[in-house]
Amino acid sequence: MSYCSTFSGILASAGLSPLLISASFCIAVPINHLLAKRDTISFEDLSGEKVTTITTGDSKQNQDILKKIKTICKDVEIYDAPFFYDINVFNKCEESGSFLVSLECWKDVHPAFKTIPLTSGETIPYGIIYEKEPTEDAIKFLDVIKKVINK
Repeated sequence: MSYCSTFSGILASAGLSPLLISASFCIAVPINHLLAKRDTISFEDLSGEKVTTITTGDSKQNQDILKKIKTICKDVEIYDAPFFYDINVFNKCEESGSFLVSLECWKDVHPAFKTIPLTSGETIPYGIIYEKEPTEDAIKFLDVIKKVINK
Protein backbone atom coordinates (compact mmCIF):
# COMPACT_ATOMS: atom_id res chain seq x y z
CA MET A 1 0.00 0.00 0.00
CA SER A 2 1.39 3.40 -0.96
CA TYR A 3 1.87 6.24 1.48
CA CYS A 4 -0.74 8.29 -0.42
CA SER A 5 -3.40 5.61 -0.02
CA THR A 6 -2.51 5.08 3.66
CA PHE A 7 -2.69 8.83 4.27
CA SER A 8 -6.01 8.97 2.40
CA GLY A 9 -7.37 6.28 4.74
CA ILE A 10 -6.30 8.21 7.82
CA LEU A 11 -7.98 11.36 6.52
CA ALA A 12 -11.16 9.48 5.62
CA SER A 13 -11.42 8.12 9.15
CA ALA A 14 -11.25 11.74 10.37
CA GLY A 15 -14.05 12.81 8.01
CA LEU A 16 -11.68 14.54 5.57
CA SER A 17 -10.79 13.88 1.94
CA PRO A 18 -7.51 14.49 0.14
CA LEU A 19 -6.74 15.64 -3.37
CA LEU A 20 -3.18 14.35 -3.56
CA ILE A 21 -0.39 14.12 -6.05
CA SER A 22 3.01 12.59 -5.54
CA ALA A 23 5.46 15.51 -5.67
CA SER A 24 9.11 14.88 -6.50
CA PHE A 25 11.80 16.28 -4.25
CA CYS A 26 14.21 18.62 -6.00
CA ILE A 27 16.98 21.01 -5.13
CA ALA A 28 16.49 24.69 -5.93
CA VAL A 29 19.91 25.91 -7.05
CA PRO A 30 20.86 29.56 -7.61
CA ILE A 31 20.79 30.12 -11.39
CA ASN A 32 24.38 31.44 -11.39
CA HIS A 33 25.78 28.27 -9.74
CA LEU A 34 27.63 25.72 -11.90
CA LEU A 35 25.17 22.97 -10.90
CA ALA A 36 22.31 24.99 -12.41
CA LYS A 37 23.42 23.66 -15.81
CA ARG A 38 22.50 20.12 -14.73
CA ASP A 39 19.22 18.32 -15.49
CA THR A 40 19.42 16.18 -12.34
CA ILE A 41 21.29 16.44 -9.06
CA SER A 42 22.50 13.81 -6.60
CA PHE A 43 23.02 14.00 -2.86
CA GLU A 44 26.77 13.76 -3.49
CA ASP A 45 26.54 16.97 -5.55
CA LEU A 46 25.48 18.81 -2.38
CA SER A 47 28.83 18.18 -0.68
CA GLY A 48 30.54 21.42 0.32
CA GLU A 49 27.38 23.47 -0.24
CA LYS A 50 24.92 25.33 1.98
CA VAL A 51 21.54 23.57 1.99
CA THR A 52 18.33 24.86 3.54
CA THR A 53 15.74 22.25 4.46
CA ILE A 54 13.15 21.41 7.08
CA THR A 55 15.03 19.93 10.04
CA THR A 56 12.07 19.32 12.36
CA GLY A 57 8.47 18.25 11.95
CA ASP A 58 6.41 15.16 11.44
CA SER A 59 7.07 14.39 7.77
CA LYS A 60 8.87 11.07 7.33
CA GLN A 61 9.85 12.06 3.80
CA ASN A 62 11.45 15.34 4.89
CA GLN A 63 13.29 13.56 7.68
CA ASP A 64 14.55 10.91 5.21
CA ILE A 65 15.91 13.66 2.92
CA LEU A 66 17.65 15.35 5.87
CA LYS A 67 19.16 12.03 6.99
CA LYS A 68 20.52 11.35 3.48
CA ILE A 69 22.02 14.84 3.26
CA LYS A 70 23.74 14.35 6.63
CA THR A 71 24.92 10.84 5.75
CA ILE A 72 25.97 11.19 2.09
CA CYS A 73 27.12 14.80 1.77
CA LYS A 74 30.55 15.85 2.95
CA ASP A 75 31.10 19.25 4.54
CA VAL A 76 27.53 20.38 3.92
CA GLU A 77 26.18 23.32 5.91
CA ILE A 78 22.54 22.67 6.81
CA TYR A 79 20.19 25.55 7.56
CA ASP A 80 16.74 25.13 9.04
CA ALA A 81 13.69 26.16 7.04
CA PRO A 82 10.24 26.71 8.52
CA PHE A 83 7.79 23.83 8.12
CA PHE A 84 5.79 25.88 5.60
CA TYR A 85 7.82 27.58 2.89
CA ASP A 86 6.91 31.01 1.57
CA ILE A 87 8.66 33.45 -0.75
CA ASN A 88 10.75 34.73 2.17
CA VAL A 89 12.46 31.32 2.45
CA PHE A 90 13.47 31.51 -1.21
CA ASN A 91 14.62 35.13 -0.75
CA LYS A 92 16.80 34.21 2.25
CA CYS A 93 18.35 31.37 0.27
CA GLU A 94 19.06 33.73 -2.60
CA GLU A 95 20.72 36.23 -0.24
CA SER A 96 22.88 33.56 1.41
CA GLY A 97 23.64 31.52 -1.73
CA SER A 98 22.05 28.46 -0.15
CA PHE A 99 20.47 25.61 -2.06
CA LEU A 100 16.92 24.76 -1.00
CA VAL A 101 15.30 21.34 -0.73
CA SER A 102 12.14 21.95 -2.71
CA LEU A 103 9.45 20.24 -4.75
CA GLU A 104 9.02 19.99 -8.51
CA CYS A 105 5.64 21.71 -8.28
CA TRP A 106 7.38 24.84 -6.88
CA LYS A 107 9.81 25.13 -9.82
CA ASP A 108 8.53 28.54 -10.93
CA VAL A 109 8.23 30.19 -7.51
CA HIS A 110 11.44 32.24 -7.69
CA PRO A 111 13.25 33.47 -10.80
CA ALA A 112 16.71 33.31 -9.17
CA PHE A 113 16.56 29.51 -8.79
CA LYS A 114 16.57 26.53 -11.08
CA THR A 115 14.70 23.59 -9.54
CA ILE A 116 16.53 20.36 -10.34
CA PRO A 117 15.12 16.85 -9.66
CA LEU A 118 17.07 14.55 -7.36
CA THR A 119 18.45 11.49 -9.12
CA SER A 120 17.28 9.33 -6.21
CA GLY A 121 13.61 9.99 -7.04
CA GLU A 122 12.14 10.66 -3.57
CA THR A 123 8.55 11.88 -3.49
CA ILE A 124 6.07 13.21 -0.95
CA PRO A 125 2.26 13.32 -0.99
CA TYR A 126 1.18 16.84 -1.74
CA GLY A 127 -2.20 18.39 -2.17
CA ILE A 128 -5.34 19.80 -0.66
CA ILE A 129 -7.21 18.40 2.33
CA TYR A 130 -10.90 19.23 2.41
CA GLU A 131 -14.10 18.23 4.20
CA LYS A 132 -15.59 14.88 3.29
CA GLU A 133 -18.77 16.70 2.24
CA PRO A 134 -17.46 19.93 0.69
CA THR A 135 -19.61 22.93 -0.16
CA GLU A 136 -20.68 23.54 -3.76
CA ASP A 137 -18.05 26.29 -4.11
CA ALA A 138 -15.36 23.96 -2.77
CA ILE A 139 -16.40 21.29 -5.29
CA LYS A 140 -16.09 23.81 -8.15
CA PHE A 141 -12.65 24.83 -6.91
CA LEU A 142 -11.52 21.19 -6.62
CA ASP A 143 -12.80 20.47 -10.14
CA VAL A 144 -10.65 23.29 -11.51
CA ILE A 145 -7.61 21.98 -9.63
CA LYS A 146 -8.22 18.43 -10.92
CA LYS A 147 -8.38 19.72 -14.51
CA VAL A 148 -5.07 21.54 -14.08
CA ILE A 149 -3.40 18.48 -12.50
CA ASN A 150 -4.65 16.15 -15.21
CA LYS A 151 -3.43 18.27 -18.14
